[in-house]
Amino acid sequence: MRYGNTELIVEIDSITVHNRAHMVTHHFIDTNRNISKSLGRGPTVINCTLFLLSESDALLLEQLMNTHEERDLVIGNKLYTRVVPGEDNSFNPIIQLRDEKWRMDVTFVALDPVPKNINTEGELY
Repeated sequence: MRYGNTELIVEIDSITVHNRAHMVTHHFIDTNRNISKSLGRGPTVINCTLFLLSESDALLLEQLMNTHEERDLVIGNKLYTRVVPGEDNSFNPIIQLRDEKWRMDVTFVALDPVPKNINTEGELY
């Protein structure tokens, strides 16, 4: 995973991606007919747990997560653009593990909700 120019080490199976699609549905009374209308997509919320190898890496990540600057986020072959830190990161503690490793739960918000292919930069859906 890469956020801006910073490489991040992610805990295996800790990434969750929440896509939000807004819609209105309408049922026609006395029928079996229903319709829906899309109202667009809200931001994509990405949660994960990061491993940090030193206290200085932990401080750097804390600084990144407390600045409101849009950056790109790369996860595998997906590119999310216009990504900012989530609003609850300052309340998540950095936990020191054995062997001088640190762990931090973080949240990212992709303001452009549709990811792109990292190679073609075409939208994935």
